[in-house]
Amino acid sequence: MNRFPCVFVIVAVLVALTQADISNPQVKATFDKCVGSEKATPGDVETLKAHSSDLSKEAKCVIACVMKEFQVLADDGKINRDVYMKHAEEMSKGDAGKVTQATEMYDICSAKTVDEPCESAYNFGQCIKNEMIARNMPLDL
Repeated sequence: MNRFPCVFVIVAVLVALTQADISNPQVKATFDKCVGSEKATPGDVETLKAHSSDLSKEAKCVIACVMKEFQVLADDGKINRDVYMKHAEEMSKGDAGKVTQATEMYDICSAKTVDEPCESAYNFGQCIKNEMIARNMPLDL
């Protein structure tokens, strides 16, 4: 997988999903595929781009689909810790403090997951984003 311009893959995916111009071709292709497979409307795509917290089920399922495609989300709605940490370590470029924060955020946010994958992906992503903001971490590096 290509590297994304964020420290942690989940935020990279969510930020990429909400940018009007997705510059990473792999993420764009995956996003477009997921918009189609989840039957998301142009309105659903706009709510994703607007960082709205009031997303339709289809919009949440687009997030889940992208996370599944990148193997971060399992079919049962659980976050794949090993994949999440692999990306966090890779993107932290040896910064032990960032890896520690990624681990802490995983521990906090994985508790927000549920059995329904679309809700789980949305809950986890929102939690990670909020944790990064609370820690004064940039969402895009």
